[in-house]
Amino acid sequence: MHRLRISERFGLEKVLHQGSRSSECTFLASDRARNNSLAVIKTYKLPEFFFRDPRKLLFAADQFLSLSHPGLIQPLDVFFDRGGQSLQVVFEYYSGEPFLSTLKSLSTVHFLDILSQICRALQYLHSRNRAHLDLHPGNILLLPVMSSPDKWTVKLLDLPFLPIPDLRKERDIIRFNTYYSAPELLVGNAFDHRADLYSVGVLLHAVLIGEPATRVDPATGLGLGAELVNDDYTSFITPEFLGPIVKKLLQPSPEKRFGSSY
Repeated sequence: MHRLRISERFGLEKVLHQGSRSSECTFLASDRARNNSLAVIKTYKLPEFFFRDPRKLLFAADQFLSLSHPGLIQPLDVFFDRGGQSLQVVFEYYSGEPFLSTLKSLSTVHFLDILSQICRALQYLHSRNRAHLDLHPGNILLLPVMSSPDKWTVKLLDLPFLPIPDLRKERDIIRFNTYYSAPELLVGNAFDHRADLYSVGVLLHAVLIGEPATRVDPATGLGLGAELVNDDYTSFITPEFLGPIVKKLLQPSPEKRFGSSY
């Protein structure tokens, strides 16, 4: 078991995911304060300046813990390790079904319902000057609604602790998936909430076409593999009205995408 200084309130069960850095890890834990119900603990480094200003750190934690939306994983608590300058965020644990395989098996009506839930959850984040920035199939969980067959509830996982202005200053703490994240994130350009809209476009492309769309550099129009991107499969998408929407979401330049998820 990884060495993690955490409150005695929790009993660590197992490692769910080891990040690219040794300080970044996600654990499954039992929460003694909640009748040993399961919780997810994510730990990672924070910039040093946060620990020099406790008020800023506490304000950030308070703002993060105030997030509450049916489409988002629920933050429960935040712990700080001043010695290791690390942060442990506690989330509610959910047991659900994988996003891509489940979505491909649903009717158009239920597919569109899930898409609308994702958009509403993102709009909630964006209206609070936050962005997810790491939307990919592994960070979207579908929970079955027991009272209604084929109906599902969306949960977006792995919420970033900091709002967009702080993430812009400390890009090193941003984590993203190279197949699903916006090109401005991949090449280090300026970004805002529209990076999430690009990711929605890639997710839709993966579901409706069968594979993620090719990413391009917004400055050069070149693929991130140095190939010029000409292939456009959005005309093959059904329902047909989604084709132009996906195409606009996948614009390399944020200014050419939709302005919001509504």
